[in-house]
Amino acid sequence: MNRNTTCRAFNFAYNDLTSTAYEFSIKLASIITRHPALLHIDISKTNLKREEVLFIGISLSNSKTLLSCHLTANELPYYERIFLRSVIAARVQFEIKSLAAKKIVKSNKERN
Repeated sequence: MNRNTTCRAFNFAYNDLTSTAYEFSIKLASIITRHPALLHIDISKTNLKREEVLFIGISLSNSKTLLSCHLTANELPYYERIFLRSVIAARVQFEIKSLAAKKIVKSNKERN
């Protein structure tokens, strides 16, 4: 994947990346940090262990191009997710919902 400079999205969701030597997480972290054009990566439900998800997550801050990463349904407990969000300074995904709750954004019914 490092040789393909035009690839913008990498979707490995719902594939089993179980390993004993963490080779998949090492390779994914390498791709994340070195790929010149990668914008989106989805590794949801890949059976990655806690350490692997944290390793990949920490590598996100070293990417110069990546905009989004989906890590849903991997083995990462609540407090580790909070830790990872704070380490990489992740933004809230549903920011628009909070704007709607504050009545800053109006629905079509409210506009008419």
